[in-house]
Amino acid sequence: MRHLNKLLLVCFCAISVGAGEVFKNRQAENARKKYDVTVKKAESDYVQVLTIAKQQYQKELTEAKKVVMKNQDLEQAKRIDDLIKDLDTDSQEPQRPKRKRPKNAVEFNGHWYVFVTEPATWHQAQRKCEEAGGYLVRIESEEENDFVKQTEGPTWIGATDEMEEGKWRWVTGSPVKWVNWYPGEPQNWNLQQHHVAINWYDRSGKWVDMSGDARLRFICEWEK
Repeated sequence: MRHLNKLLLVCFCAISVGAGEVFKNRQAENARKKYDVTVKKAESDYVQVLTIAKQQYQKELTEAKKVVMKNQDLEQAKRIDDLIKDLDTDSQEPQRPKRKRPKNAVEFNGHWYVFVTEPATWHQAQRKCEEAGGYLVRIESEEENDFVKQTEGPTWIGATDEMEEGKWRWVTGSPVKWVNWYPGEPQNWNLQQHHVAINWYDRSGKWVDMSGDARLRFICEWEK
């Protein structure tokens, strides 16, 4: 009987230790999941904060230039112009943390694209692309636009003038230089259209400005 009790005690201890190890592993797994979520959010916030800060800085420089021009201080105005030009260069874009692109990304001219069919608002689309390590597509040539326009139906791209009306920029912070507007666009109807979609009327790949609250397909892009 004494030996039986001893054996039961040993078995109970072994089970307890095993259960403890399972708990530790599960606890570690949960901690890892929380960590991954935190990292993804930090990466997205990092890019968004830097982009917004840059756009705000440029807006303040523009306002400052208006003041010095009113005072006819041409030398100071030139200095402000130089600062604005520095911001317009691609080298000033915030560096995105490196994340591996999805396996279903399609390559075109050295960049990679994912055509997302799940509808989202413009800002939701922007966030989802950034969480995946890319950005809402930036179109810089007719060839790239022809590739992108194969999407079915109205689709968000990464251009916006929400920081300053009429001054279109990509989500990466660089200015929009090549454009493909529909005739009569952009129109900023009701002063609420600050985001760009393609294929609104047809599949020509032409651009329209829209309210960012609309829920559309979108395209994410990766540079490598």
